[in-house]
Amino acid sequence: MKVFLDASAIIALSIENDTNHQKAVSAWQKLIAKKVAFFTSDYVLDESFTRIRKIGGLEKIFKLYQSLKDMETTKKLTILWMDKEVFLRSFQIFADKSMPKTFSFTDATIAAQMKTHKLDLLFTFDRDFKSLKKPRLKVIP
Repeated sequence: MKVFLDASAIIALSIENDTNHQKAVSAWQKLIAKKVAFFTSDYVLDESFTRIRKIGGLEKIFKLYQSLKDMETTKKLTILWMDKEVFLRSFQIFADKSMPKTFSFTDATIAAQMKTHKLDLLFTFDRDFKSLKKPRLKVIP
């Protein structure tokens, strides 16, 4: 099983007083037990690092960064990097008039990356993904 980590999940896992922290930890433990392959992207990491720095400071960023590096080294995490094809596909999704105004360009890149890399599940607390019909996403939790 392949699971994409959204910024909302990364932030909830990293910040103990986040409203979704306990749900995130519970879901994370279940996913780890299933030995899933995790994916995220440079755009999601950009968003995550920026928000965590504001909320928890640089120490939290360094801890998260080391965890991500360790996961990548042990092949438990793949970081997907933006390329032109995925960027253009992302823009098509983002420009869809049926998308909610709160659906960010980073959200569109997630949908495009998931479709491009045939990923199974999205670990997110972002409700905007529920309105996304193409590609169909199974959302955790």
